[in-house]
Amino acid sequence: MKKILIVDEEKDTANTLALFLKTNKDIEAIVAFSSSEACLMIEKHKPQILMVDLKLEEENGFAITACAKKILPKAAIIVVTCYNYESVKRKFKSLDVDYFLPKPFKLKDLQILIEKIIKENLL
Repeated sequence: MKKILIVDEEKDTANTLALFLKTNKDIEAIVAFSSSEACLMIEKHKPQILMVDLKLEEENGFAITACAKKILPKAAIIVVTCYNYESVKRKFKSLDVDYFLPKPFKLKDLQILIEKIIKENLL
């Protein structure tokens, strides 16, 4: 079973995404609503995939990504953002992040990306 951690301070969004991902019997979706909660969940659940919103109240997606890469260097990270700036992408690339999902997105696009990550990383 693949574990995916969804990090988004908007609880309705995070829970909706988790419910959608759980329709796949091979996926366990876990949610966190802050960067501190996310780091605890990373330690506890060891997800293979993280879906991180760039803009969070407490900290931003950069902090969570750095935390995740220290604990789980091989984890695949999807950065979700409404920002499509090259400087943002470059900074995340320096943290070894290869997957970006621009907001707004369709659930089908998320499903395709998750399947691609699982195939590419042989998860």
